[in-house]
Amino acid sequence: MKTTLLTTIVAISVSPGVTILSEADFDATNTLNGGGGGATMTVVTDPAGGTNQVGAIDSGGAGVWGAVSNVGSQGTLTLPSGVIAGTDTWVATFDLYIPTATTFTETDRVNLIVRRNNTNGNGNNVADNNVWNSLAADTWHRISLNGTIEAFETDGTTPVTGYTPILSFYDRTDGDGANTEAGTGTSAYIDNWSFTVTESAIPEPSTSVAALLGLALLGARRKR
Repeated sequence: MKTTLLTTIVAISVSPGVTILSEADFDATNTLNGGGGGATMTVVTDPAGGTNQVGAIDSGGAGVWGAVSNVGSQGTLTLPSGVIAGTDTWVATFDLYIPTATTFTETDRVNLIVRRNNTNGNGNNVADNNVWNSLAADTWHRISLNGTIEAFETDGTTPVTGYTPILSFYDRTDGDGANTEAGTGTSAYIDNWSFTVTESAIPEPSTSVAALLGLALLGARRKR
């Protein structure tokens, strides 16, 4: 009797994968809360025209630090289990529109802040700060931050298991030393928010002939 064993080794290809941890286009998807501190957010029609929906920010609350963040778990986004610290990356981005009739004054600004875990200070957060009148009015601008995923907080011992992105609407103290609070009304609009993680090694089985690493053929014969 002749027995033949055919072994096929199939290659495993490796390619980057992007995981969306938070997003908001306000038409179909919104993982952001309704604001906190001195800011509230409502959904309205795009002020630049069209029928798409956007978030309208009202900075007329009592707090100086108004913010919009992710819903739940204090806004912290948990990293996927397969990320490689020091290699894989994150990207936070949104569109910002400051109307001519904004309630912002003087040095008020819009900040995009990203914290390791939910730890503030001591180098655990990065920010893109924009004074409201440094951007052209009545047009959409892209605000973005990115970075490489760290293994630890800056203390060198606390593992980074997630990130906390914050869209901050800072009603700052005015140049004359007074803090003139923003009045009730729209300070800014936001749209197309996302926080994504790119994983460098995502295994995918390949079915193409070119992906075959080799064939092993073993023949065995027995006589009885």
